Amino acid sequence: MSPKHSMGSGIRNMGTAVRPPATEAGYPWKTGDGRLRGGASVVVRGRESRPHGEGGQEVDRLSVTEKSADADARADKAWLLSVQRKLYQWSREHPEGTYRDVWNWITDIRNLRCAWRTVAANKGKRTPGIDGATVSRIRKQGADAYLERIREELRSGSYQPSPSRRVWIPKPGKPGKFRPLGIITVKDRIVQCAVKQIVEPLFEARFWHVSYGFRPGRSCHGALEHIRLAMRPTGKADDGKRHTFPCQYVIESDIKSCFDQISHHQAMERIRRRSGDRKVNRLILRFLKAGVLSEDQFVRTDTGTPQGGLSASSDKPPYLQ
Repeated sequence: MSPKHSMGSGIRNMGTAVRPPATEAGYPWKTGDGRLRGGASVVVRGRESRPHGEGGQEVDRLSVTEKSADADARADKAWLLSVQRKLYQWSREHPEGTYRDVWNWITDIRNLRCAWRTVAANKGKRTPGIDGATVSRIRKQGADAYLERIREELRSGSYQPSPSRRVWIPKPGKPGKFRPLGIITVKDRIVQCAVKQIVEPLFEARFWHVSYGFRPGRSCHGALEHIRLAMRPTGKADDGKRHTFPCQYVIESDIKSCFDQISHHQAMERIRRRSGDRKVNRLILRFLKAGVLSEDQFVRTDTGTPQGGLSASSDKPPYLQ
């Protein structure tokens, strides 16, 4: 039997064969384009090897580095997913319980790296906060060292959120009307994302199935589809047609200045029902009280939360699938 069909690590699920590992350390293997991985390139047509240093060593080193980074990212994501599943399952089994120890998970470097990758992939990565820092600038200075400094600040208790930079954007379909948008620093985005990644499963497990606002994998389109299905007529009459409508009315409403009028006290009361970690709750309250910098003037935020901070992700997270 050939190695391709042998048992062991050479076989994946559904009988898919993979390349068996070489038995000799450092043994090069062909990539299919006439090059040996890990060695110098060979000029086949001229039957002459390139001089030392002009082969594919540098390309191979970059490839190994990229593969190592991808492996680290997958390992961090797998760790985070296991934590989220644990918290989600616990919240489902304890609907009235309060989880009291999530700080170590939030400040774990693996969680911060996952948060950094999320922020770096966001379309607002080029928009700086009041400190002027962008994702590209942080990446040039060294993202790993930057995340380590954030972790030390969180662990020591010296971390303090910065005020958000307020800009006014026009409301779509409403000429002459604007709504405030708070642009927070990249540093605060990373910390907020790190908190959200750990705390979100505790709340997601207890939301009503008809709730579609700022939840992962849900949107206004999903809410409209739910309404459409709820309004479908049920029950057939003698003529074979459906005449009974379960819902007679659809009411559309809007809360005026919803984000600006959110009570910090009531919001924290609801957070404390699920998250009993005092360090996490104090950090969330600091974000609510961070303030706003509008036209070079600092404005305290005794109520409300700035629009522009992190909300639920648009894609359905794996722990819900």
